[in-house]
Amino acid sequence: MSPGDPPTRAVTTDTTLRSAAFVPVIEQISTGEESSSQLELNNGNIDTNIARLSAHRGRQLVAELQLKRAAPVCWLPAELLSEIFIHLAQSDLRGYKSTKEGKDYAAHLIAVTVACVCVSWRVAALDTSRLWSRITVDEHTRHLEAYVCTCVLRSHEHGLEIDCMSAARLPAVLSHILPHAPRWESISFTGFFEDFCSIPPQHHFARLRKADLSIDSTIDSEAGAFDFLASAPMLRQVVVYVMESTNRQSIKLPSSWRLTSLHICLEGLHHIRPLVTALSQHQETLEDLICEFDDFLSSSPEDAVDSVHFPALGSLKLYDDAFSMLAYINAPNVREITLNNANTVDNPYTWLLIFTTLPSSPLTYLYSLHLVEVYHAFDEETGSELLHCLESMDNLQELEISCTSGSTLAFGPYDRLVAGLSFALWEGLTVREGERPLLPCLRSLELYLGTEILPDDARAAQRVSLTDMVRSRRKARVIEGREVVALKKIEVDEDLDI
Repeated sequence: MSPGDPPTRAVTTDTTLRSAAFVPVIEQISTGEESSSQLELNNGNIDTNIARLSAHRGRQLVAELQLKRAAPVCWLPAELLSEIFIHLAQSDLRGYKSTKEGKDYAAHLIAVTVACVCVSWRVAALDTSRLWSRITVDEHTRHLEAYVCTCVLRSHEHGLEIDCMSAARLPAVLSHILPHAPRWESISFTGFFEDFCSIPPQHHFARLRKADLSIDSTIDSEAGAFDFLASAPMLRQVVVYVMESTNRQSIKLPSSWRLTSLHICLEGLHHIRPLVTALSQHQETLEDLICEFDDFLSSSPEDAVDSVHFPALGSLKLYDDAFSMLAYINAPNVREITLNNANTVDNPYTWLLIFTTLPSSPLTYLYSLHLVEVYHAFDEETGSELLHCLESMDNLQELEISCTSGSTLAFGPYDRLVAGLSFALWEGLTVREGERPLLPCLRSLELYLGTEILPDDARAAQRVSLTDMVRSRRKARVIEGREVVALKKIEVDEDLDI
């Protein structure tokens, strides 16, 4: 059956298909009646004619029975077919998404599979604009111009999701999609600095809500690489990745943006003031902030700047040296803080303490603190500093502390063993009669301690101290006038006798 044939022409008279209502039994009956009339007029061999008549009559009866038993053929509405095709394109059915094309070429896969079944399916597939609204390009994309132009055409006026992961091919992609800028809803571009700067700024992106922009070359931090998106009134979520700037400064972001979510990743940042200034443009609307950078010069006098008030900020995630941002952010309504891959060179808990003791404290709404990929030891000094921070987090409900691979809370990096064993953190979190309890609302505790690489005696001592702390929080009670809730979730990479 060819893709252009209507389904009725592809039907055979094989009896194995009759139960599926694909046998044209009406034609069989008509043919039988005509043959019978001819046989009745034939005055040849009577016995032969009688036998042939009997055989045809038998086939008539079978055909009539099949006609009565066969279910009627009901074609699915085009709208329902479209929804099925969309679901199929977004699914992970084994054998459907080829390793060669990948999931990002759903429109192409639909066109060469289900669209070839019959005419009606082909029409439905080609007319389902949502199937063609996602354009994905990488270095392996074949027939780039034909692919992009077909998606733009077949998607009609549907909003476009555009993903170009190849910096070398971004100019070619832009040449085809920029005329349709008002239809952009989501973009993810990887390109060179010069290509971003060469995009004309006159375009209006009326529907654009999300942008992921990655500059794959050294940039001039003073240049407006993202000014082409200045006219994007609906833009709310932005991810910016910059490989390196000429002077390890921050980058400029259009002040016209009304962002609620910003993820900014810089390979290196020597001075923090330009970044704080850039963020302050969005202080009234920003709800989620993720910052990643290293090579921060904490002693630089150029970084003297007042903290910025972020009244709507609810989630704050800081990676590597970005924990230094804590001294410049005033977020009284923050609900979640994550410090990832922080070390003790500049003492992250000193910066966290500054954040918790700003005029906006206590942090009434902070319920979750994650210290992830910790690459230092919680010795006596460090453990005590973290406890000072926790004193301002009375409403904290979730605490996660996890070491990196090859590290341990007891000793820090295992190949150096730079710190001595300390139980200050666990002792400070233990609830005792007659002492004001820390974190009275704590309900979830997740710990990856790295204790499997400790010597047996140190591991046993760690287990005892940790077990005492967890046991003290197993039941709800009132201590020193404070109601302490019971731990509901405990995940520890150690067998505890609790």
